[in-house]
Amino acid sequence: MGYGMGGIWMLLVIVLVVLAILALIKYLSK
Repeated sequence: MGYGMGGIWMLLVIVLVVLAILALIKYLSK
């Protein structure tokens, strides 16, 4: 049950959060 739709959405959210944090760090450390 871990890799149903819920698991996929959780993975997607985690990836988006990580990308947002990396973009923010890149933007702040200009």
